[in-house]
Amino acid sequence: MKGKLLAAIACLALVSCSKPYMEPPFGGMKGRVQEVKIWHMMPEMWHAGLTESDIYYINSAMYDFQGHEIASAVMDNTERIERETENRFSGDICVQSTLKSGGKTVSRLRFLSKDGGTTRYEKTIGNASTVMTVHESSFLRRHKSTVKEDGVETQRSITVTDHNGLPKKIVSVDPKNGNTTVEKNLFDENGNIIQKVVINNGEADDTLTYQYFGFDDHGNWTEARTFNFKVLPVEVIQREIKYW
Repeated sequence: MKGKLLAAIACLALVSCSKPYMEPPFGGMKGRVQEVKIWHMMPEMWHAGLTESDIYYINSAMYDFQGHEIASAVMDNTERIERETENRFSGDICVQSTLKSGGKTVSRLRFLSKDGGTTRYEKTIGNASTVMTVHESSFLRRHKSTVKEDGVETQRSITVTDHNGLPKKIVSVDPKNGNTTVEKNLFDENGNIIQKVVINNGEADDTLTYQYFGFDDHGNWTEARTFNFKVLPVEVIQREIKYW
């Protein structure tokens, strides 16, 4: 179980290092963003009468002047860092991504080579290393990604984007068991997500709608609220953005 968890965390580091699409809480950002900090909080109706903090967790990200994510962190409600990622870039290539938990390195991705749509990384978890190959191809608005480790396929996904390049449909397949997850997203005219539907193995699993309240001088939202399919509040999200 621990090995599977660490492998999943390493994949998160890969996403942080090279994610091609943006959506809340870090999406819909205009201007040259330097730092984003997000507070995920309990809706007022669920927190009424409780004495503990209404903050679920906090996450943050920092970007260089070119827009690359160079660091990110997940914190508890006291701002104690639980997980953090550091990325190093050479041009537009992420040459190394290091994931830490509790201040200790748990995984590292190191760039090896790039040939067309195929990028090779060395993935290290503890004392074990594997070669991770990411192959990406696109046709019109359809983007396919396949991840292999030491030649064995571990992830497969197809992303269909809208005319603004935002992911309106993402189909992810686990090659080991064939489980399929489909995400369907709707966006407003500003590129902010307003609805997300998640379907697991053909059955609707979750539907979230997003509403936005408050915007900064760049037109980026500063507060969002999410609701489930019964229109009950799920989360209040507050966002603070610093710019270059």
